Amino acid sequence: MKTSILAATLALMAAPVAADIQGFTTGLSNDATVWNAASRAPTGGNVSESIYVTSDNCSYRKTQAPGHPPMWILIVNPHHLGLPNAHRGCRGTL
Repeated sequence: MKTSILAATLALMAAPVAADIQGFTTGLSNDATVWNAASRAPTGGNVSESIYVTSDNCSYRKTQAPGHPPMWILIVNPHHLGLPNAHRGCRGTL
C-alpha cells in the first residue's frame, strides 16, 4: 500500500518537472524559427562549420546521424567554447 502511494506521489511530482524541461527546450527564439535545418544552413548570426550562434546568444552544434538530415542541437553550457550559457528563450533544436 505504501509503495503504491509513494509511486503515485512521485508520478504527480514528475509531471511539472517534465513540463518545465519541455518549456525550456521549446522556448521562443525568433532567429531559430526562420529556417529549417533539414533543408538549408542557418543564415545570419555567427556561423561556423559545426557551431551556430543566434543574435540572442543561443549556441547550437550541428549533428547528423547516418541516413538522416542534419540537425542543430542547443549547447546548454558552452563555457569551454567561450560562449554564454543557454537561457530560457533558446529552442532545444533547430
